[in-house]
Amino acid sequence: LVSLRLRPGLAKLAAAMPFLIVLLQAATWTPTLVRYALDRFVDGQGADAVTLRMLLGPIRAVLLAMAWSVLLLMALDSLDFDVTALVAGLGIGGVAVALA
Repeated sequence: LVSLRLRPGLAKLAAAMPFLIVLLQAATWTPTLVRYALDRFVDGQGADAVTLRMLLGPIRAVLLAMAWSVLLLMALDSLDFDVTALVAGLGIGGVAVALA
């Protein structure tokens, strides 16, 4: 049998493709899982959760942004991009938001 010879860039992409497919599947499940977890948490709080229900939208948005950024960093890392600067930038951004 003759093996398929790919250019180095395409070979790297083909090697990372199964992991990228799993990440894409995780990205499609993430909004549903976040919504389910938050709704279950709020339902467990009882009648005192009026303020918490008002904050569900912003909390959900922040959690989804965090999940998408982690998934994006994992995808870039699997394609051999250097993500250390991006991780450092996210850390500095987190400190800036915390101090604001």
